[in-house]
Amino acid sequence: MKNIFNSTYFGIKMRALVDRVLKICEEVSSIGACAKCGKCCESPIFLPEDRERICKHLNISKTYFEKHLAGRKPCPFLENNICKIYSLRPIVCRIYPFQLFDHGLFLVGVGSCRLATEIYRKIYDENRIKSNIVKIPLIELEKFLHIKGANNRHMPKNKKF
Repeated sequence: MKNIFNSTYFGIKMRALVDRVLKICEEVSSIGACAKCGKCCESPIFLPEDRERICKHLNISKTYFEKHLAGRKPCPFLENNICKIYSLRPIVCRIYPFQLFDHGLFLVGVGSCRLATEIYRKIYDENRIKSNIVKIPLIELEKFLHIKGANNRHMPKNKKF
């Protein structure tokens, strides 16, 4: 399977976007509202670079990974609500409670994830939750978190890669 982050314009832009979201998640984690409930581990998605990194570290073949680990729910690396590969966890896990889709960045689990609920309340200054999935303008999130360079790194809306 070809790594979507390699050599294409889409890959370069997507990698830059993922890097921005990872930086945001580092800032968000300082909120300290994560209940360590394991909800974020219910349906893991392993990108090719995640699989490669995990296989190398655990000294297992990609075939073994595909046959015995990929697609399992909850995550095969979750034990007693603790991630056994936390330092190697997939990108999708690193950015939770955010999810990147081709049509934007979304905050998921609002109402069921304590961290997502806290982020929602801080951004929108509301106690009443209107939806458990909320599209978040990335530039607004960066401004809210006071991340330097937010204005000059904005990706235009509706930009097709």
